[in-house]
Amino acid sequence: MLESHMKQITNCISSLNYYLRENKDQKKQDYYDKLEKTLELAIKFFKKYDGLNNQSFYFSNSGKFIYIFLLITNDGETKWQINTENKVKSFNEGITTEELVSYCWDKQVDIKGLITNLFNCMNQIVSKKKERMNKDIDKYNSEISCLNEAIENLQELIDTDIPEEIRNK
Repeated sequence: MLESHMKQITNCISSLNYYLRENKDQKKQDYYDKLEKTLELAIKFFKKYDGLNNQSFYFSNSGKFIYIFLLITNDGETKWQINTENKVKSFNEGITTEELVSYCWDKQVDIKGLITNLFNCMNQIVSKKKERMNKDIDKYNSEISCLNEAIENLQELIDTDIPEEIRNK
């Protein structure tokens, strides 16, 4: 009686092991491909919208804050750094995107937290640019308004008839 149950359990465990082993390799490859693509696109975003400025963002993983820095040289070369402190080391101590992906997989990094904070960083960059642009637009509009008023007032003064006596004095 127990033998048939034992056989069912053993078959089930074997099937699960096969599925998990096969699925784990595929999951790992998908994870690597998608995270690498995400990080490469993030690099392109930062280069396009913020030039050659270094970037940093942080996230919490297993209760620890992890800081990730994207270092960009004047030549456009990029490297990543992972620190537990908000402090950049030298460019030579950086790692490649592939190494960062591997680190994230090995440490089982909270990818949702990492990506959320990555997008928060991007949003801050765009928001600051929008704020600066709005200040420029407001300044321009204020200056144009002042010039329009000056033109109007000067035109009114020119159009005003004044007696000959005032003109000659």
